[in-house]
Amino acid sequence: MSDYYFSGKWLGHYVYGDSYPEGIKNTSTAFIINMSVVDGNLKGVCEDIFDTQLPNDSSTVTGFIEDNFTSFIKEYSCLLQFDEHKKRRAFKEFPSQKIHYTGVFENGKFTGEWSMDMTFEDYDGDIITIMHTGTWEMEKCS
Repeated sequence: MSDYYFSGKWLGHYVYGDSYPEGIKNTSTAFIINMSVVDGNLKGVCEDIFDTQLPNDSSTVTGFIEDNFTSFIKEYSCLLQFDEHKKRRAFKEFPSQKIHYTGVFENGKFTGEWSMDMTFEDYDGDIITIMHTGTWEMEKCS
């Protein structure tokens, strides 16, 4: 496949993995990525289709496509997290986490896994790191 083929609009979804609590785990969020690929370098904007309105719910994606493999980083304009009521919230005072996507292109679509490290300091001053993971897929819009 060529850079030209991979450039354009893609529709997909990601699934929250086992590190998430019940009620979030195994649910999915749809997204649309508009990307351009030049010499294998991928750049674009992703818009998640959340069930609630969040400010700045678009993110940037940067990475590469080589043969049928892709790797890219997705970053929002601020930190997005689930609160204690399992509702998405935007924390504008904190930077976005970096979400790493990897996948392969087969049978007309990308499929793969995503991961995200969440590191924070608890009330006792201890540093806590949680690794969130999940799966994703996307197909080119016609």
